[in-house]
Amino acid sequence: MQETHTEWFKRVTRNDSNRRAADLANISPVTLGRQLKANELSADLIIKIAQAYNESPVVALVDLGFVSARWLQEVGTTTALTRASDEELTDELLRRLRLLDDQPIDDLAARRAGAPVSDVSGSLHDDDDGIVRDFDWDEPHAADSSPDEDKLREERGEDPID
Repeated sequence: MQETHTEWFKRVTRNDSNRRAADLANISPVTLGRQLKANELSADLIIKIAQAYNESPVVALVDLGFVSARWLQEVGTTTALTRASDEELTDELLRRLRLLDDQPIDDLAARRAGAPVSDVSGSLHDDDDGIVRDFDWDEPHAADSSPDEDKLREERGEDPID
């Protein structure tokens, strides 16, 4: 069962008077009294009171239903990245790079985009397995329209092999 605002206030202040709590939190005693009477403290007052009594304002906001408890365990990605030092960022990047197998850059881009690698690699790569083989005259190849250098040398009376 969730604590009421008044119950939370009494627990955190250890039953200090409203005036003492207001003085410690640097808030108006009239405002505090009015909100306690309605049993509804504003988030601003909760934060100030929690800080004045060395309590976590985030936990207080969670306890009183202002914020979801998931934020106690989960820091946003942008917040975590901006708080990380350059050294922490580069260490993490290096750690992740070491986890990668040597893969074609297109496969890495596909993996990052969430596409199945087999779909992308089939459309972006040909059947080249990277092995260098002797030229095969039986395989079709592009025509070469340049002059036959050996024939030209013979016509000039030169040795075909220089």
